Amino acid sequence: MARKQKIQLQQPQDLEAIDAELATAMDTLDKKNEEVTGLLAQYAPPPAPPETVPTNQLDGPGAPAPEPLPGDDNPESP
Repeated sequence: MARKQKIQLQQPQDLEAIDAELATAMDTLDKKNEEVTGLLAQYAPPPAPPETVPTNQLDGPGAPAPEPLPGDDNPESP
């Protein structure tokens, strides 16, 4: 016959100690993550400036009329 193995159960006190250690480790990790986030924010590249569109390329009611080019069918053209 096969020999029986003794099964050892963990006591609730052991689990409480493990929970306390885990909570301490998680708190430490959270603090380090905050430090890293702060350091990364210092070295982040500045945001790109918004693209500017020349006013003569805007479409809409407030857009100025485009200036005629010389040689077009314009009586004011030289």
